[in-house]
Amino acid sequence: MHPRIRLFAIPLGLFVWQLLLLTALRFSLDSHPIFTFEEAGSSILSVLYFARRLEVCQVTTNIASYLIFWIGFHLTPDPGVTYGRAIKSIVMATIPVLTYLLLHRRMGQPRWFSVLTSVATGLIPAVFYYSVLAVDMAMDLPFGLLAIYFAYGNHRFSPFASGLTLAFSALAYGSGLAFGPPVLYLLWRQPRRSFAISSALLAGLLMALAAAFYWTNTQVLFLGGGSGGAYFLRGAKFLTYQILFRGESYYFTLPGLSAMGVYPIGFLAVAGLCFGLFNFRVWGVWLMLAIASFLVGSASGVPFGIRRSVPMAVALVALNAAFIQAVLGRLPWRYAPFVAAPLCMAVMLLGPVVAARHWLAGEWIPADYRFPLTQPTFDASLEDYRLHFASPPIPDPTPALRMTYGILNLLTGPDPVVTFEQTASAPDTGDAEMPLFPQNAPRFSLWRDQIKRLSTPKRVPEWDTPSAAP
Repeated sequence: MHPRIRLFAIPLGLFVWQLLLLTALRFSLDSHPIFTFEEAGSSILSVLYFARRLEVCQVTTNIASYLIFWIGFHLTPDPGVTYGRAIKSIVMATIPVLTYLLLHRRMGQPRWFSVLTSVATGLIPAVFYYSVLAVDMAMDLPFGLLAIYFAYGNHRFSPFASGLTLAFSALAYGSGLAFGPPVLYLLWRQPRRSFAISSALLAGLLMALAAAFYWTNTQVLFLGGGSGGAYFLRGAKFLTYQILFRGESYYFTLPGLSAMGVYPIGFLAVAGLCFGLFNFRVWGVWLMLAIASFLVGSASGVPFGIRRSVPMAVALVALNAAFIQAVLGRLPWRYAPFVAAPLCMAVMLLGPVVAARHWLAGEWIPADYRFPLTQPTFDASLEDYRLHFASPPIPDPTPALRMTYGILNLLTGPDPVVTFEQTASAPDTGDAEMPLFPQNAPRFSLWRDQIKRLSTPKRVPEWDTPSAAP
């Protein structure tokens, strides 16, 4: 293959492969008219408020994700309730591509090792699960990896681009803060370290200011629903449980799989971490990402689990692959890698196959929100509301009523059956626990309330602890 063709063919092939995989998974998920509460919040309600430059409440801080969904909404012909799943799949399909570029072009790893590791990254449950749900969780991953890619560069604008994408990553989802240490480490190694770090900090500050001043009622950035360090040890325990054993928590509902795949793949992470520690000069960036992501996920509090530590899972794939490559390289049989590679890929493929089978059966889906269907499908039901064959729910105190009104406002235009004012004033019973930010509140005027929230430990649900996992 001509070098110039190969330059683009492999990244393009990785993107197409991952997009096809995610599309198949998304179709299995869409086989049932189930739309989750957080999907309605991220891809519907927050988009509706984003268009009006309003922050919804304390847990809707991921403005970069809402920007992506807003762009995707306007680019999608006739968007439906689950339009965000397709948009999220396209964005997340770049993860294997960026992993390959980091491993091969920046770190100089062998081409086929980089390709296979990149494919494996897209096959782990921690990645594919959040790639097909229209939520802001894990949206930080592509931009965080891009920040590391830029931090390796030696162009004078590379540090600025790295700081910009790092800030965008953290604004897409708070777990993107974990990319900070490896990016800083790489910038520190630059010949002009002061210039590099200053450029990155300036870019990050500009991105944060843009976010703060876009919303007219901004009250909090980055923290979102995190609890500011409460229950750190319990969070670390449950995160370790999901890496090693299986997923069984709020929004990682894969009880037959761990975050890394079928049991006992997760235990390979221990060997990968040790290998990264003893080979820090080469693999230190991935080791730092894994550790930083573990700390961020543990400190963020309720709900516990992998949802705020997906970068850690990606870093563990790279470290595990490096460890396996080192072991195979020491074996006397030179054909060992050619036997081990397809074997490993077959084992990794079990994860998405098992998940798709259960989704087709209507299982392993967090059905915590019910849109008032009038027909068997979302599209047919929306048409009934749009043609006034059905009336919107009456404004009585109801859980998730604002989500329903938001869907009917955003998706029944240009003359929506529910106005934005009706959506904003809906008597949603969830407001007692998660009150809306006033639309006319000056920026950061509620900072005392945010400090009080962080200093008050949340109740830990019994189902969100490892000991209670069935």
